[in-house]
Amino acid sequence: MEMLNTSMYVLTLDMFGPIVDNDDGIVEMSQQPKSVREITDVLDAVGNTAKATTKGFAIRFAALVSFLLFNPYVDEVAAFQESFKKV
Repeated sequence: MEMLNTSMYVLTLDMFGPIVDNDDGIVEMSQQPKSVREITDVLDAVGNTAKATTKGFAIRFAALVSFLLFNPYVDEVAAFQESFKKV
C-alpha cells in the first residue's frame, strides 16, 4: 500500500525528465550562449537521475500489479474449466 501513496510524486518526477530534455533541445536549436547551455546541462543530469529513479518504481509497481492480477485470472480459468468438464 505504501507504493500507492507515493505514486503521485513518482509520476510528477517521471514527467520532469522529458520536460528537461525539451529544454535542452530548445536551447541548442536557438543557439543560446554557453552560460545557458551549462545551466540546462545540470538540469539534464538531474532529469536523467529522476528518470532512472522512477523507472525502478515503475518496474516494481508493474510486478506488484501483475502479481495481484494473477490470482483472479487463475480463478476465472478454474471457473471455465469446471463448465467444460460437464460437457
